[in-house]
Amino acid sequence: MRKYLLVCRYAKEDHLLWKSIDSPHLIESTDLYSLQDLVNTSNGELITKLHNLSEIFLKHIKETCEVCKGRGHICEICSNNEILFPFDSLSISCQDCGAVYHRNCFTRKQEICQKCLRIKDRLDKSTLFEDDNGD
Repeated sequence: MRKYLLVCRYAKEDHLLWKSIDSPHLIESTDLYSLQDLVNTSNGELITKLHNLSEIFLKHIKETCEVCKGRGHICEICSNNEILFPFDSLSISCQDCGAVYHRNCFTRKQEICQKCLRIKDRLDKSTLFEDDNGD
């Protein structure tokens, strides 16, 4: 989610990423925690804080901001009109090209990325075309 909020001009104008958090290190890195965070883990406060932040960020990205919604993806396997984001629990992203699919659709296609296939086909065709013109 951080990636979306960093490039969104409305989130920047509203300081969304920074105004609602008292522990900025939590959004800087998933591997960085303070001693207070560890204490808050044991009493349940950290999970509540992270859940609340997640809800604020999700609402901005998926509901209120047209720019962020426009950066979402449509699963090209099933062509469902649902807007997918890489951080959705039911989606999966191609590690090579970044295309986003429903996890079930991607599994049904033997985890072969349709976008990568198209790119490979285009490269193969252009290579064939160049080879034919080179003779």
